[in-house]
Amino acid sequence: ANGEMSQIASSLIANTPSIEPKYKTMVRHLTRSTSNGEWELRDKSQQIIGVADWLIVAGSSVAHPRWSNIFGGDPPLVQAERDHPDPKLREALDAIAMQEVSPRMAVFFSCSGSVARQWLSLGFNVATVDDDQNCSILSKIMIHGGRKGDNGDDEDEEWCSIVLHSTEEFAIRNSGVYGASSTAARVGGAATDASMENSLVEEMMAALGEVPGIPSNSSNNNSGDCSLSNIYNYGPALHRWGNAFPKGEPLREDLAFVPSSRIAFCGDYVASPERARFGSFESALLSGTFAGENISKYYNES
Repeated sequence: ANGEMSQIASSLIANTPSIEPKYKTMVRHLTRSTSNGEWELRDKSQQIIGVADWLIVAGSSVAHPRWSNIFGGDPPLVQAERDHPDPKLREALDAIAMQEVSPRMAVFFSCSGSVARQWLSLGFNVATVDDDQNCSILSKIMIHGGRKGDNGDDEDEEWCSIVLHSTEEFAIRNSGVYGASSTAARVGGAATDASMENSLVEEMMAALGEVPGIPSNSSNNNSGDCSLSNIYNYGPALHRWGNAFPKGEPLREDLAFVPSSRIAFCGDYVASPERARFGSFESALLSGTFAGENISKYYNES
C-alpha cells in the first residue's frame, strides 16, 4: 500500500541512466546477438523490446516448465539455452525445474469511511485462519489502512485495503483461473474463465463472512439488492498468485551466477550468502545484492 514496495525498487535504480523501465509488455522470447552476445528481449511478435549486456532473472517463470502450462511454448530461457548451449546454465535450469510452488488465489478489495472503520477496529494486520475454520478455502486475511489525512491528503477519512489468501488446496483445485485483472491475463494473454472467476470470489467472500468477528457486510450471503461493488471502493477482484511461496531447494549460489552466458539469477527462489529463509523477501533482496556484486567483481577482475 502507498507504494512502499515500488519505492524500494525505484530507489535502487534511481540516478542510473542506463536503466529504462518498461511496463505492460511481456517478454515472450529471449535471444542472443550473434555479433556481440547481447541479450535481446522480444515480444510475442518477435519484435525487440529491449537489449542488455546481462540478463538478470528476478523471477523463475521464464526458466520454469510451468510457463508452458500458462502461456504455451517452451520457457524463454530454456529455448535460449537450447539455441546457445551452456552446461552451467543447463544445470541451473534443471535445478529450477525441480522447484515447486505453493500457489494461492487472492481476493483484493478496499473501502473507506464507516466500512473501513469496522475493518480497522479488528486490530490486526495479518491473521492466519485456523485449520478448523474455513480450512478448505481461506488461509490468511491481511488488512492495511489508516486515515487519508495521515498521508498529506486534504481529506481526513479512514481507508482500508483487504487481501484474502486461499489455501494451497483451493488454488490447486481451481487452476486455470487467473483473474481478468491479473498480469497473466492482461499482459500475458493467459485465458481465464470469467464466470468461474466470479464464482470463486463469491466462495472466498462467503468463507470470510463465516470467520468470527469479521464485519457483517463482508459477504453477500444475504445480498438481496445489496452488491459488494456498492460497499467497496474497489473489488472484490481475483488474482491467481501462481508463483507464490517456492518449495524445495533454493538455486545454489554457484549456479546463480553464470558469466559464460551473462546471466545472474536472483529472487526468493535463490540462495543468498546470508542464508536467508527460502521464499522470503529477505532472500529476494539479498540474492539481488549478491547478483550485482558478482557482476561488478567479474568486470573488475577481467
